[in-house]
Amino acid sequence: MAVAAGAVTCLVGVPRSQPYGWILVFAALIVLPAMSLGRFFGFEGGIVVSTMLGLPMAFGIQFPLFAIATTMHWSPAVWGTAAIGLGLCAYIAQTYVAPVKKPSPPKLVPTVMLIVLLVAGAATVFLSGRDSDDWAYGAYIADSAANMPLMASDPVLGTDVPVFPRQSLNLWLGLLGVGARASSLEVPVLLQDHLPVFLAIIALLSTYVLGKTLGGRPAWGTAAVGVQLAWFLTTPQHSAPGNALLFRITEDKFAAMLILAPLIFAAILKLRHQSLKRVALFGMLAGLGLAAVHPITYLIVMAGLGSWAALGFILRVEERKVLIVAGLSFAAALVVPLIGYFRLQTVGPAPGSPDALELSSVQLRSNMSRLWIRHSKLLSVHPLLVMNPLTLGMSSLSVMLLLFRRNARTTLVASLTLATVLLAFNPLITPFLGHLLGVGMLWRFTWLLPIPYVAPAAADALGVADRKQLAAAPLVAVVLALAVQMPLIPTAYADWSGTRSQFRADVELTPMFLEINRHAQPGDFAIAPNHPIGVRLPSYVPEVSLLAFRGPQGTRWHFPREHVDDGVRREEALEQFYTSTSPMLDQDDLTILEDYNVRFVVLERSDDRFADASSRWSIVAESANWAVFDRDAPRP
Repeated sequence: MAVAAGAVTCLVGVPRSQPYGWILVFAALIVLPAMSLGRFFGFEGGIVVSTMLGLPMAFGIQFPLFAIATTMHWSPAVWGTAAIGLGLCAYIAQTYVAPVKKPSPPKLVPTVMLIVLLVAGAATVFLSGRDSDDWAYGAYIADSAANMPLMASDPVLGTDVPVFPRQSLNLWLGLLGVGARASSLEVPVLLQDHLPVFLAIIALLSTYVLGKTLGGRPAWGTAAVGVQLAWFLTTPQHSAPGNALLFRITEDKFAAMLILAPLIFAAILKLRHQSLKRVALFGMLAGLGLAAVHPITYLIVMAGLGSWAALGFILRVEERKVLIVAGLSFAAALVVPLIGYFRLQTVGPAPGSPDALELSSVQLRSNMSRLWIRHSKLLSVHPLLVMNPLTLGMSSLSVMLLLFRRNARTTLVASLTLATVLLAFNPLITPFLGHLLGVGMLWRFTWLLPIPYVAPAAADALGVADRKQLAAAPLVAVVLALAVQMPLIPTAYADWSGTRSQFRADVELTPMFLEINRHAQPGDFAIAPNHPIGVRLPSYVPEVSLLAFRGPQGTRWHFPREHVDDGVRREEALEQFYTSTSPMLDQDDLTILEDYNVRFVVLERSDDRFADASSRWSIVAESANWAVFDRDAPRP
């Protein structure tokens, strides 16, 4: 019945009057295959744990259909319909289901603690601010939800600009587009209010699964969640660990790292007693799924897996063959980021050109707080990113565990710490990675740090996981983590509360955007200042293109190399238009509007040119401080 319901959901669709239709779509396209694959691999721990461990593979089997749909520019409705077979195929594949022991009934105290932690985490995420990247993703999702050609062109800059290579095979955006298509919610509401809570709970459950796998019992899974929340809630600042969960969980890179990566590590630990063929099959599907969601995160996790396998081989751990096979099969999906990497060489300014140097300067300035630079030379990721007591203490302990026990569990947490140090804080390797991947990617290697998982691994290494007399050890681990982070709480709360409204949907601007959407036609151009209008408008009005978006990183970098000059001119035109001090719309302003065939002009009411614009064109949408003029509706 579940398979039939999933097929009907995808084939017929969900009425858009249902705000939670996106949940049914996700259940059909991801949860159903995950449940089937989890049973096929015989993952123990009950239906929830089994389904969670199947999630990376579910993304993996979705990707081929999505890649075909993207190549042919099919709409989400078409490829969503084509995807009805995935659940059926995964279900039929269970001709052999590995035997699974019946899970023991959950214990009351760890279960209640887990529920309390999940509610606390979800509530904090719901109340937190959002990141500007939410609106960039929203532009793609709005286009996809509007049934516009899937990933055919840039959702902001116009149909003459091809889609940015990294987004052309982005399964995450495609899935969110299908979900938005099936929901009556506006895309910003879905992205900022509904999805964050849902994904935060899934991310914390992923932490629970890996913690339980490392520690050997549910209480250690709950402890891992508690330590992670103590770590995240006291580090909400930009680029700090907690910022990922609290402010940015809907972004593909953070969903991949916080949801899929822990499940991949946990599944490999659970597969260590199965055949190497099954390990290889899991590695290939999970690698493909992670690469389809976010290729850079895939590379980071691949580095973690590689270091895990290498350390296991060096220390001659019993499960070293499993780790090596898992790492090699996972690396088979490397073709996905390689495709994106080579396609990236066809967009943006040519290396060494003045435009490229200016873009590099902008990127470097935006990452200065994350990098350690001396005498204009990049040395490593900035040590301040990891300078908090819990991070330093747990990182040190993760390596020290090898002195007590050397197995797959202890080598996992130790290798993740060592990989972070080797790749992010190494003056010999880090600059090379910055040149290869871009300086904005370097700080992401700190995501590998296994802070929530060190306590469960320590319980295994010290042999306390199964001792009844030490049943309170998981609770002690959480209390100690909170105590260590206690001095950071006042600063963390000030930073968190100070950014609660950051990049949230503006209730005063939303009606204005919806009114523009009512008048807009495909191909219309608008000119709007980046903040607060330009960054938000594409998520509400998919038909309208903007002259420029989020400066050089969002404009010239997205243009094909042979047309970068057009992108630079559009950036300059936008800046010139909104820095004009003329009391009226002068010839330069009108020339910009004519040259780019701009239909909608957004002006602040305090702009000296507002009165002149009001005498020329009709206002089609307005708020307390802003007005949108329609040049196709001149004043009589």
